[in-house]
Amino acid sequence: WEVSACGGTHLKGTAEAGLIKLLRTERIRGDLTRVTFCCGLEVLEDYGLKHVVSQDLARNFSSKVEQLPERIQALQQTVSEQKQHITRLEKELTEFKVLALLDDALTIGDTRVLVRDASEDSISLKAYAAAFGEVDNVVALLGQHVDGKVQLLCLRGSSVAVDMREVLKGGLEPISGRGGGKPESAQGAGTGTKEDLANCLEGAIQVVKEALA
Repeated sequence: WEVSACGGTHLKGTAEAGLIKLLRTERIRGDLTRVTFCCGLEVLEDYGLKHVVSQDLARNFSSKVEQLPERIQALQQTVSEQKQHITRLEKELTEFKVLALLDDALTIGDTRVLVRDASEDSISLKAYAAAFGEVDNVVALLGQHVDGKVQLLCLRGSSVAVDMREVLKGGLEPISGRGGGKPESAQGAGTGTKEDLANCLEGAIQVVKEALA
């Protein structure tokens, strides 16, 4: 079988096309493969560009061009390790902040109830959820107002007999928000203002108080 690439200009031989450079191949379906290539002056332009780029990279890495793959791989490894380190530090910071916040929590019976507008916090609700998930005998009602959107997160420890889905439902009622989750953790959102967030948190805590009464 012969498969010929045709760009509209028919040549007597491949020599008339000059240099031919295969760029990539990709399997389309079955035995059909797409081949991407350039030829003639386009090849010279491609090699010229990549020469300039590779030389610049080599200077930035203080290495030879042939050493670039090794240097880049080492850099990627360093970045990966730094990301893991930052993740660990963020987790420790969140856990520390959670413990500090619990000092200001309300006490209803034997349960500590934390209500917080976390809009200005550098910690995301997802990070809060991970940290509070390890603290027992606590109910955490956390909200954020971002770009006209009110977000509400309701969490509880395993020993607290309160369904966070019902708490979320009561909290989102002022803004007709929607959400869901599990008895121990529920999250939802809706459109609203900063004042609406305060009303949502108040609605959520009322449900908690009634459930713990």
